[in-house]
Amino acid sequence: MKRIMAHWSEDAAFHYSPRTAPRSVLRRIANPSLAAALLFRVAASERPLTRFLARWLLLTTFSCDVSPGARFAGPIDLPHPVGIVIGKGASFGSRVRLFQNVTVGSSRRGEYPSLGDDVTVYSNAVIAGRVTISDHAVIGANATVTRDVSAQVVVRAAQTR
Repeated sequence: MKRIMAHWSEDAAFHYSPRTAPRSVLRRIANPSLAAALLFRVAASERPLTRFLARWLLLTTFSCDVSPGARFAGPIDLPHPVGIVIGKGASFGSRVRLFQNVTVGSSRRGEYPSLGDDVTVYSNAVIAGRVTISDHAVIGANATVTRDVSAQVVVRAAQTR
């Protein structure tokens, strides 16, 4: 639990600037982005009871689902923590930012994505299968990603007519 709380402090510093991050636990919980980040970490943890409770709170409060086994290496930011779905084998680097209604899930073969450091995924994006999203990549709104994305690349949704 100490490790989760340490990562949560990093989440707060990433969400705010390091100088304006709230030090009080109550002020962090009052912020929906930080409350969801804490629940994401606990839901992905290895303790069955706390994992169950955190997952239930995520589903009922934010309509988000984080499967046990998802891995978060560093700070995460959830500016609008609604409708985010994370599969059990997904892994995230440091300073990943996920907007609302993002899905990071498996392929039909049960393979999961890996996101690098400083990746931003905008609303309604879907990342599925064994793909690697390299450092500093940006996945645009409504994009569907099923292939690897190189570093510092912006992926946009296909244009429709």
